[in-house]
Amino acid sequence: MNDQTTTVTAERPVETTRQLKAQPLWTSRETDDGAVVEIALPGVAKDELKLEIGDRFLRLDATRRVNGENLRLIRGSERPAGYELELRLDDKLDGGKAGARLEDGLLTVTLPLAEAAKPRRIEVA
Repeated sequence: MNDQTTTVTAERPVETTRQLKAQPLWTSRETDDGAVVEIALPGVAKDELKLEIGDRFLRLDATRRVNGENLRLIRGSERPAGYELELRLDDKLDGGKAGARLEDGLLTVTLPLAEAAKPRRIEVA
């Protein structure tokens, strides 16, 4: 890849809502083709996940379910009813061509480099 690195950063802290929602654990890593973001979403089904990706942002809102039922605290510490996350994407990444896969509670988002950010070979005359 080139000397400049691509970045994915947290946009803002999660705001408190009626239901307890937490910011999920996440990591991002640079690849030769762009970046990969992995987000831990235990207890979240695909149909309970809303993922919005634009040119400069990734926004996630997810609801946790256990055995198909909404969580209801009987005793102990309250668990999050879901997750919220908003990330700012580097302008070198093409959010319009992103892909996502949810498997075993891990959401993997692949963000390719924008065409303008890809290295290109120049022929010397």
